[in-house]
Amino acid sequence: MSKALSYEETVLMLSLPKVERPLRMPFDLNAIDDSDVWEWFRFIRENIPRLKEGFGIPDVVSLENKSLFDGVEILCILLGRLVYPSRYTTLKLIYRRSKPELSMAFSWIVGHVESKFGHLLTSLDLCWLKAADISLFCKAVRRKGVPIRAVWGFIDETFRPCCRPKVDQKTIYSGHYRLHGLKFQSVMAPDGLVVNLDGPWPGRRHDSGMLAENGLLDLLKNEMAEVGAVYRLYGDPAYPISEYLEAPFRAGAAELSEEETDFNKAMAGVRIAVEWGFGEVIQQFAFLDYF
Repeated sequence: MSKALSYEETVLMLSLPKVERPLRMPFDLNAIDDSDVWEWFRFIRENIPRLKEGFGIPDVVSLENKSLFDGVEILCILLGRLVYPSRYTTLKLIYRRSKPELSMAFSWIVGHVESKFGHLLTSLDLCWLKAADISLFCKAVRRKGVPIRAVWGFIDETFRPCCRPKVDQKTIYSGHYRLHGLKFQSVMAPDGLVVNLDGPWPGRRHDSGMLAENGLLDLLKNEMAEVGAVYRLYGDPAYPISEYLEAPFRAGAAELSEEETDFNKAMAGVRIAVEWGFGEVIQQFAFLDYF
């Protein structure tokens, strides 16, 4: 047990001069060069405050440990972390925050965005996906010379590798990729916007299995009922053909005819848009592909 201070020792300690704690220089987005703003956050300076307002981020965010963050600052922490898998040791030089503060801030902003807007990834009830928009998408696809008139979007899965876990290794192991990882299934519009994103799924799950369980076909049915017409998505041969989904001709016992081969080739030229979409996300926010 520590010994209690005497009266004289207490008086001496109280008489000592106070050491002023140096003030932390606040994060200032305007102090960063324009080229660096894009390099660090993937948005131009003027759009970051607009993004903060769109995400409904308060002007001042108070974390559980009573740390206070400016709304723009905590958004930049999110963007800066996603752009490149930097360590918090590196980020604290930019934001002048401790590693625990940065970790808590990143967790808060991820939870905030997911809780308020995560439902938009699994829904087709989007302000930019109405009957006129779907019709416009179909015309854009048709202008590429494809043989189908009613295709408005493209569906595919993306496999994100991960380290081998200690448990459930077989569950997330993909024999196709020969890696451990997780799968996500996405619908991409011709303009490059993600319409729907579902996951994560274990790496061993087949594309058609994910489609059968994630409820996307029911969402498409309801959407087409509101549109008043039947438009379709186009996927790779792993997907089954249905009323709302088209796929390439599959080579069976007999070889594909010349017409079938030409059809597959023409559709592959536009379906690559979904692959470009996956690649664009990973290129701009490399943290998502880090393991």
